[in-house]
Amino acid sequence: SGQEAVRQVFLRLLNVAEGVEDTRRRIPLGELQSLGIARDVLKRVIDTYAAHRLLTFDRDPDTREPTVEVAHEALIDRWERLRIWVDDRRDDLLLHRRMVAAADEWRGSGQQASYLLTGGRLDHFEAFAEESDIALSSDESEFLRLSRTAADEAVLQRRRRRRLVLTAFASAAVIAAVMAVVAFVAQQRAEREASLARAQDLASSS
Repeated sequence: SGQEAVRQVFLRLLNVAEGVEDTRRRIPLGELQSLGIARDVLKRVIDTYAAHRLLTFDRDPDTREPTVEVAHEALIDRWERLRIWVDDRRDDLLLHRRMVAAADEWRGSGQQASYLLTGGRLDHFEAFAEESDIALSSDESEFLRLSRTAADEAVLQRRRRRRLVLTAFASAAVIAAVMAVVAFVAQQRAEREASLARAQDLASSS
């Protein structure tokens, strides 16, 4: 459990992008605490690497929230096991960072519904979350959950609107049919009455 916690922690402490070198990533300490790692295991990992001066701590200048990051860029290149972890899961890490960026945009917008994931992007990220062994933070999982809820609700609303439109068309068709029948009956009655009047006129003339 400790080894898996180390892997999850250090994979989060890297900026991974296409076509550029991997770099350190400063993250809130609370992000690590929301990964589902047992608290005592996570504390042991952080304390151990901090004691060897491989992790450093600070506070976010805006929120004053405690942060953590890798102490030396050289660790990224020279720690062979970390390189293996990154290379084995680079595609997953790239996808995860894109999801994190989307979640950050959503929070930055004041959590506007228009910034939630939809369509193919949502399906893609959900498949990633289901199949990858990259742990998601509670905020990331909540972002996916809210996106799915909003997407499902949008589908229901479209179905409701479609049903309403179809119902309106059906009602209009029924009304039109009834009016056509009424008009036909009225025309038939008028024709009979006209024929009767002509017959009466002829009888009177005779």
